[in-house]
Amino acid sequence: MSYDDNGFLNCTELRYFWVSWTDGLISVGFGADIGSDVIVEYIDTSPYPVAALSFTTGNNNKGIFEFPKTWGMFTLQLDQ
Repeated sequence: MSYDDNGFLNCTELRYFWVSWTDGLISVGFGADIGSDVIVEYIDTSPYPVAALSFTTGNNNKGIFEFPKTWGMFTLQLDQ
């Protein structure tokens, strides 16, 4: 799945996005509130259990990804 960012991304400012999947409904949105500001949704009529998730900057660009946890923040920095 790919999406044209339409200005949602900014290389000098941290922007929040969320991904949600429940009973075959996969949703992606921006902001800190899961379920609000939906960018794209997809209904999978034969969903598989989710075992992994993958993120990339694409085209060998640098990027920082932060993933919140209950006990703190996990940050992944890509330097390619």
